[in-house]
Amino acid sequence: MKATKRNISVQVSRIFLGLLVLTSCTTSVPADQGETSSQAGRLQSEVRIVATVNGEPLTMEEYGLARRLSTPQTGSQEGRKADELETAIQVKVLQLEGVKQGLLASASFADFHAQLDKENERRAQAAEQKAVIYGPKRFSDQTFYADEFAQLENGLKRMAAQTMDTSEEALQLAYQRDLAAYTIQPTIRLKVWKLPISSEAGSDLKRMQALHKEAVSGAKLEVIVNAAEAAPIQVIDEMITEENKRSLLKYREAVFEQANRLHPGEYSPIFVDQSSYVMVYCDSRLEEGVKAFAKVRDEVYRKLVDQKFQSHWDQLRAAADVQVNAAELGSQATFTER
Repeated sequence: MKATKRNISVQVSRIFLGLLVLTSCTTSVPADQGETSSQAGRLQSEVRIVATVNGEPLTMEEYGLARRLSTPQTGSQEGRKADELETAIQVKVLQLEGVKQGLLASASFADFHAQLDKENERRAQAAEQKAVIYGPKRFSDQTFYADEFAQLENGLKRMAAQTMDTSEEALQLAYQRDLAAYTIQPTIRLKVWKLPISSEAGSDLKRMQALHKEAVSGAKLEVIVNAAEAAPIQVIDEMITEENKRSLLKYREAVFEQANRLHPGEYSPIFVDQSSYVMVYCDSRLEEGVKAFAKVRDEVYRKLVDQKFQSHWDQLRAAADVQVNAAELGSQATFTER
């Protein structure tokens, strides 16, 4: 059986690195007393094997880490769990490559726990000596998994860079091939009409639909007369630029997408943004051109390295011999092997 091919490099890296940022600090405290979470989990992880990847066991505990680190927010329950297992398998594939290249001592989860305990012991001793420790006060399974993965990925990317042409000519060609990616966001001036969706959503939508009908028929909508008994339709002047597009893509993607489709004098259809019915009008649009190669050279280089790394990872995953232990996994995932 085969799983749908997914590019998870960026997804996994961002989540793993995000965990490190959230838990990091510059000093350490003594370790907690008693049995550690890694010690408690190890007893089960050695016997609960959900799959093997090129003969290397993938434990239930590793699968659990992948579930907590990369659970998608959409899709069916079974689909999400299949994705979680695929993520765990892809991480294991990368760990095995790290061992092969001398970047990782072992891909065994038992050895991972041993290294975790050793590192936490080192941090506790350093804390007793009042030494400064960079990173989290104490690694949890998740944060240590994150740290190990981030270092492994960076190491393999450096190796990928050594096997590719990164001359100025090659970078220039890559820049020209992907010129659209370096186009500066047009400056778009908008007028935005929005109505927060209330418990009377149907009535709210009808009000916005009536407004949209007036707009596209040529009516001037600079001033809106709102009925006193109804929530007011807000009218806001906004502008999208290269500087604020990242924030809009993150928090108001629908507005960003609709605005970029419009020419001056056009209205968008009604759509939902931040729990409101919204309509936007493009007042003006100024195309800003393309970023000069000199300004994006480092970005071009990183993108080439990422592509080389991802291609190699995909090849490793495609060639991996994966055996899923259905009896142990139970109904937790419907997994289709490649």
